[in-house]
Amino acid sequence: MKIYRVVFDPGAQEEALEAAEHIAKFAPTSAAKWFAGLEKLIESLHTMPGRCGKARESETLGTDLRQYIHHSHRVIFLIEEEAGIVRILHIRHSARRAIGESQEQEEGQ
Repeated sequence: MKIYRVVFDPGAQEEALEAAEHIAKFAPTSAAKWFAGLEKLIESLHTMPGRCGKARESETLGTDLRQYIHHSHRVIFLIEEEAGIVRILHIRHSARRAIGESQEQEEGQ
C-alpha cells in the first residue's frame, strides 16, 4: 500500500483555523471536537486518498480535485501521484459556492 505525504497549503491551514474559531463562537466544546476530527480525517489521507469522491470544482477547473466531507465542511485536495503527495488546498463550508463558480451559476441562472 502506498503511503502519501499530506501537505497543507497555507490558505487551507488558515481556513481550518477560521472555521474552528467560528464554530467556537457558538459551541466551544464542539469546535474542539470538530478540529480533532478534522485532524484525524486528514491523517487518514496518508493512505488511499483516491477513495474520496471528486470535488465539484474538478470539471470547472479542469483538474482532478478530490473532497472529503467533514460535518458541514469539505476538505478539498489534490493527489500528486508521482510525488506521493496529497495537497490540502481548501477547507470550505459546504454551503459556499464552488471555487470558480459565479453567483449566477450558484443561483441556477
